[in-house]
Amino acid sequence: MKDFLNSIKKLQEKIKKPPKITDIGNITKNRKLLFTLIISIAVIIVFSLAAYYYFFIYLRPNFNDFSQNYVSSNTPGPLKPGDEISYIISFKNTGNRTVDKLKIQVKIPLNTTFTSSDSDVPVEYGDGDTLVLNFNRIEKNQSGKANFTVTADKPLDNGTSITLDDVIFNYIINGRQYSQKITSGLNHIIESRLDFSNFGLKVVDENGGDLKMGDIIKYTITVKNSGDMNAT
Repeated sequence: MKDFLNSIKKLQEKIKKPPKITDIGNITKNRKLLFTLIISIAVIIVFSLAAYYYFFIYLRPNFNDFSQNYVSSNTPGPLKPGDEISYIISFKNTGNRTVDKLKIQVKIPLNTTFTSSDSDVPVEYGDGDTLVLNFNRIEKNQSGKANFTVTADKPLDNGTSITLDDVIFNYIINGRQYSQKITSGLNHIIESRLDFSNFGLKVVDENGGDLKMGDIIKYTITVKNSGDMNAT
């Protein structure tokens, strides 16, 4: 019991003693370090948020929202040789920067011929069967459409597939060239057939007279394919 009371007395004396100057200095120093650490963390967070906004929001691609940038067709299938196919290219600048000189590059499908496009959209021809639709300045959130039509070749074999390749958006921002591929996925199937309904057979005497016993017979066979596919 005596030892316990002595321990309490020593603890009370220790509590009554004022803190040493060295202890106060350490506390002040620790507070400065803590304040510096907090400021450093805050600066890192601010710069990280600024970098994220610049690279992932401000500089985000302009035509990668495929719900706004896509290719469609209002031509129902199946088609016959010689039918026209209409395509519609929809676009919208969903980025944060203005686009200069948007050029939409389209490859004319195999087994078709380019027929027409929007009269107010300048058109030029690239390499091979490439069609280029030219637009000028496209502001942020500005949208538009480009229409063009092709005609399926005639004749064509039954089951021929008319497929539109991916469309390429080429554009410039602040003098730098960018490119965005837009998947088409559009396919039309040709239905065609042979038609020999005009087949004919003519039998006459070689000299053009009536047929008699012993005459030489001349046969003339007329074959015409009135269908819309080739016979091989």
